[in-house]
Amino acid sequence: MFRYDSQIQLSLSLKSRVNYLNQQLPEDLPTPRHDLHVLPELLVCIKEALQEGDLDLALMLFSCDGLQPSICPANDGLIGIQKRATLKEASRVDENLPSSHSHFSLRLPFYSWCSSPIRRYTDIIAQRQIIKICKKSNQPARRDDVIVLEEMSQEKGLNETCKQLSLRQNDAKDYERELMQFTLAKLFQDQQERSYQQAVVTEITNKEIKFSLVSYSNLRRISILPYTHLFARKAIWGEQVNTKFCRPGEKILKSNHLFWYIRYYDLRDKSEGKGFKHSHFQHSTVPAQRVKDFVGYLSTVITSGTVMGETTSNEIKAHLKRIVAKQKPTQRCPAKASNQLGPCDGRKCDHKDSKCDDHMSYRTKNDIRHVRVISTFVESGLPILVQLNPRIRRGMLEPTVQLLCLADDFDLCLSHQTDAVETFASDVRPTHVQGKNETMTMKQYANVWLPVLRLDGVYCAVVDGFSITFNGVNIHWTRPGEAGYFTLKTMYCKERMIHMHRDGFLCIRVKNVLSNDNESRYAWVAHALIVAVEEDRENVTNLTTVSFILCRSILSKVESTDPIYKSETLATVEYIPLHVPHRRMAKSLQSIRKGSSPKENTEIAEMLCTGDIARINELKYNPDVERIIQSVGSEEVRGFKFPLNNEQKGQVQRAMGNKLTLVQGPPGTGKSFMGAYMVHYFRQMNIATGNEGFILYCGPSNKSVDVVAEYLMKTGMKILRVYGKLMEEQDYPNPLNPSIKKENEPNPSGKLESITLHKIIRNETNSKHRKLRDYDKKFKDKTPPVTLREYLEYKATVQAAKEEELSRHDVIICTCTGSAMKIFKRKLKSKYPKLKRMLFSHCIIDEAGMCSEPETLVPVVTSLADQVVLIGDQKQLQPVIQCDRARDFGMGVSMFERLEEHTEMLTLQYRMNESICDFPSSHFYNSSLKTDDSVHDRDHRKPGVLFHPSPGNTAVFAHVESEEDNSFNKLEHGGVNSKYNKGQARAVIKILVWLHLTKRVPLEDIMVLSPYKAQCSEISSMIRAERAGLSGVNIGTVVTSQGSERDYVILSTVRSQPQELMDESATLHWRRKYLGFVTDPHQINVAITRARRGLCIIGNSHTLDKDTETWHELLQNYYQKGSVVDFYSHNAPWNSL
Repeated sequence: MFRYDSQIQLSLSLKSRVNYLNQQLPEDLPTPRHDLHVLPELLVCIKEALQEGDLDLALMLFSCDGLQPSICPANDGLIGIQKRATLKEASRVDENLPSSHSHFSLRLPFYSWCSSPIRRYTDIIAQRQIIKICKKSNQPARRDDVIVLEEMSQEKGLNETCKQLSLRQNDAKDYERELMQFTLAKLFQDQQERSYQQAVVTEITNKEIKFSLVSYSNLRRISILPYTHLFARKAIWGEQVNTKFCRPGEKILKSNHLFWYIRYYDLRDKSEGKGFKHSHFQHSTVPAQRVKDFVGYLSTVITSGTVMGETTSNEIKAHLKRIVAKQKPTQRCPAKASNQLGPCDGRKCDHKDSKCDDHMSYRTKNDIRHVRVISTFVESGLPILVQLNPRIRRGMLEPTVQLLCLADDFDLCLSHQTDAVETFASDVRPTHVQGKNETMTMKQYANVWLPVLRLDGVYCAVVDGFSITFNGVNIHWTRPGEAGYFTLKTMYCKERMIHMHRDGFLCIRVKNVLSNDNESRYAWVAHALIVAVEEDRENVTNLTTVSFILCRSILSKVESTDPIYKSETLATVEYIPLHVPHRRMAKSLQSIRKGSSPKENTEIAEMLCTGDIARINELKYNPDVERIIQSVGSEEVRGFKFPLNNEQKGQVQRAMGNKLTLVQGPPGTGKSFMGAYMVHYFRQMNIATGNEGFILYCGPSNKSVDVVAEYLMKTGMKILRVYGKLMEEQDYPNPLNPSIKKENEPNPSGKLESITLHKIIRNETNSKHRKLRDYDKKFKDKTPPVTLREYLEYKATVQAAKEEELSRHDVIICTCTGSAMKIFKRKLKSKYPKLKRMLFSHCIIDEAGMCSEPETLVPVVTSLADQVVLIGDQKQLQPVIQCDRARDFGMGVSMFERLEEHTEMLTLQYRMNESICDFPSSHFYNSSLKTDDSVHDRDHRKPGVLFHPSPGNTAVFAHVESEEDNSFNKLEHGGVNSKYNKGQARAVIKILVWLHLTKRVPLEDIMVLSPYKAQCSEISSMIRAERAGLSGVNIGTVVTSQGSERDYVILSTVRSQPQELMDESATLHWRRKYLGFVTDPHQINVAITRARRGLCIIGNSHTLDKDTETWHELLQNYYQKGSVVDFYSHNAPWNSL
């Protein structure tokens, strides 16, 4: 309890209880550094009681710990350490029990229950025994008294009976609490109990903020706010409290400073805030020293035993009046008027040294501030305001936090941030997933995938956290309780770069709604789906109309007669846009469902969707093209250092002769290299046939296609690397758009500047280059403002310059969803005046095993290419899908994997030496991988330095037993619910030091991998703190490493369990809990196939061996070769002299 010693001295009750526990408080306890938080309503009541002369009431209010926010944490801590009462046989009671085992209120070590016999069964027994004693009867105890416990009383004794009765009593209390939670949740559902609830922060950890509800103090399970639901962009962690009562990885903190960055626009007239009372959010403070002195004085009076006379009463009143007189409202920005509603909008507040906790920031060059920055210093005893709502958890209805009040006029909705799918897509019920050998029509295919795509789209849109909030929006209801619309000024949106789109999501909140009892106020909350966005293009109304329908939920009880629907409603609307990739995927699916494209142009898409690839796949060409096909690999091609091998040559010829081709390329087999060759020969085909179409090369990520772009830029072909809008704006920022950059967001590759579209249009070869450079110069200059008209002119100039460049090039390289950019759909009058979109002759999709089904479809449907090639490896990484439900419904399986029976595999690899290649070849590829002779020659010229026990074993497993920890939020370690292992991190650094400093291996030849972001962050932090000379090493997750390779790879597996948690049977549940996705064979395959010369896997062999599918087999393989070594053994290479 000494964790709360500074709070204990502020409460008579707590001091008394601690003294009874025989806990000696340290002398000269420090006074809390900050003033104490006090609820304004409580101070008003104390003032009134003092004015009326009711000293008893004033003292009672002052001494009630449950009403004092600053004392609540200590009070909750005391309740938390109390043990439940247990029943014992009287003859077995120890009369010398310590006070910590006693009843806190009765101050008795043991006592007898003797209440009404209709309450508990034990009371019946006690009553009958009392009657027996009073009558002095010699009759034996009735057997019926314990019949409910069968015959345990006779077989195991009364003491065992008491234990069982104690358990039953505890079960009854648990049931009573759950029933109360259910009843309260039902009231919320029926809208009979709707109001803000006062709460107090009781504990802060690096995982969550715990609080206590003043009105419902026993609802402990819902009194938690995880950081993952708060979506704070920044956190300044306070000092850690030393305590042993923590879970692994959890830290208890004294405070935490949280920052929210909210894109926010206020549509209200500023005068609307006049006279606004901060009754809900505001609280007051009183001096901590005065409270401490007063409690000390009262304690002296009580312990002295003297009768309270008039002098003492007057002294107490004087103390209370001094405390109440010193109250002051919570600190607000000095620049903000007391009746001002909303954030500060001045320049002084928008400064890095400003202490304003609620202000507008991110001013753009049209003098508009776009982002509301709200900061809150969270500490124990801080009063907060929440609104509760029902939810279903494990089949039971229970209350949960719906809103968290961050400011007088702004609430944070936790409903959709906690469960986005249930909030916005509870009506989506996917019922079918296409099997590997199943065929279906195009319409059936679209109907299957559109609902699944919506699930993933909802989840990603909410988790991303980049929403736009409008305050003061007039909602018009077309169908009360079902649908409505609102309007925004079109010019207002354009000036602020606000783009409303269909299929976006809305959270509509109305504050200060009068409840049914007309005594309290609450916030009305609804969630909706945008069904139409209509912009007035005739400039008649200059308004953009956004129509929506409300999302239905089994927990929401919508009454169309609710007063909220009777007239226009002034609301706060949070717009959550659907991500651009998801919009493009949905549009592709909708187009094949409608059949909007000519049938001859959708034949390949139909083959992919239906799975019927065998039919009409071969193509017939004229003799010139046939000669090109036969000449593949027979001559040297400019820009390529190496020729195609026979397998690659065969796959290129196969791709040239078929409409649809699928090629599997295991690690190191040169599938991207082969893809670059395909581009060259497809271009030769186009020249021979007179086809002026473009060749589209795309992949799931920018990194996946940048590798091929580097190959192709040396060939002399007219290559164009096209990035998306966000990547382009990193090089040339939009002067009117607030740039809130995501963490670790990659930049466009600097190596590809000479072929990057948004760079080329600024070269002298483009007719618009001078105009664009003038705009760039003006946009970078801080002084002159930029008008919307100037920006629109700049945008039109960029568009014209891009179209000019597109007409000069032959090969387009972009991501799969990037292939649906508007620039490719515009009419290019210079080449194709009759087409509404660009004409593509060929489409190559690289890393197709990482593309989801809808993602693969986008370039196929967009390009309408004559020939399509899918290159990938279904044994490596699968599509990265964030939404678990979407993954369960098949989005985690690529189209390439579904069609794997139609693939042909490359088998000759050029990366790994035979020791490293041995296990992945046998386990994942049926021992079909072969190592090229060039690898043997490479290792012969320069032998590897990482091996054990002999130079032939360059794949080593280093056994490390160390404790794993949890990273509960991305604010701390960069990963949500991620894992890290400090012991393994130190082992990684030791091997790095040995490789780089002892063996002289350049850092650029070393890669450190881990499945967990938190472990990558931990290793990076250790290097910065202890070994700054190693900062140049590449550290990343396994997911980001596909397509990369290094001479030496160090893999930290992280997961490590103590011996007492080991399960001999290692059930599926145990493996999911204690091994997680470390057992994913796709990730294991990628992780152990990145190294050329040496691989070191760091992990706990005892833990990983429980994975019978992959890790057990790998360890057995390494054991047979003697390649498993204890990390700290003197035989380990990094420990040898």
